[in-house]
Amino acid sequence: MEVVRLMDAFFHDQERYDVLEEIGQGTYSEVNRVQVAMWAGGILRYGQGVDAWSVGMIAAHALAGRPLCDGASDIDQICKMHDKLGQLDTDNCPAASTWPDYGKLLFPATPAQAWDALLPHAEPGAAELCAGLLTYDPDTRWSVQDALESSYFRGAMAPQEEIAAYLDSLRLTR
Repeated sequence: MEVVRLMDAFFHDQERYDVLEEIGQGTYSEVNRVQVAMWAGGILRYGQGVDAWSVGMIAAHALAGRPLCDGASDIDQICKMHDKLGQLDTDNCPAASTWPDYGKLLFPATPAQAWDALLPHAEPGAAELCAGLLTYDPDTRWSVQDALESSYFRGAMAPQEEIAAYLDSLRLTR
């Protein structure tokens, strides 16, 4: 439910819904499933961190007007993630050393790009929102609740009470 609230809050305006519709029609890179499922939440464990990562990637896509990391293959996808978000290593994700395939591929050491450069035309708080949701370490990554409480959504177009009321109005009855 929290992911739905966050997505509804983020996509409250038509321009962003258009991006979401584009993603739903398959024009969004097919290999983004790799980045979401494999690298997002700690390879073998699914949890809210994977959902938060997914929302972060979708938000970054909507804010930039293009996919943040649109690789043509799974390896290209990982290279693009390293290029934008910096190299994944045990310093920024201690649990990585326990992943079955960690360390099998060697990538050049790359620093993360500044979020202001990745999202140059984004609203205030957008960089903080994406950085919090796209932290490699699932244990320190923002939760969906953290995102909803971020400065990006403070004073946003739809207050949380309005969002909750809207979502309640969508509930189907039998």
